[in-house]
Amino acid sequence: MLRTAREFMRACDASGLKYKDDRELDSGKYLVVCGVNGSSGNSYDVMFLFDQDEESVGLRVYGLAKCNRDSYAKALLKVNALNDRFRWFKFVIDKDNDINMEMDAVITPRTSGDVCTELLRRCMSVAKDAYPELMRVLWG
Repeated sequence: MLRTAREFMRACDASGLKYKDDRELDSGKYLVVCGVNGSSGNSYDVMFLFDQDEESVGLRVYGLAKCNRDSYAKALLKVNALNDRFRWFKFVIDKDNDINMEMDAVITPRTSGDVCTELLRRCMSVAKDAYPELMRVLWG
């Protein structure tokens, strides 16, 4: 297990944040998944992908929402507006029309716990604000 992932998991344990999966990937990255229940009744996974060099982490929320062909243009405008509003995350629409949240951060084994728990809290806050806005655009 990478030291950066271990320190993040220790910080989660110390602060009452829950993770539900952790494992090494074939790429050499280490994955830690935190399950989150949103305030709108939704749930999503926040994935932390710790790089093997222990100098950076990628935070991903796949499938926060999903658009279809009819709602794609409106969803794209909303994603652009969210990107303008929330500087900590970028919102993207992938090839499957899933709306994802992404962020990358520079860390060290010493800073990983504090930085990643703060990023998790920020992610939950941003998703709490963005999700209802996405739903209004997607479902009217």
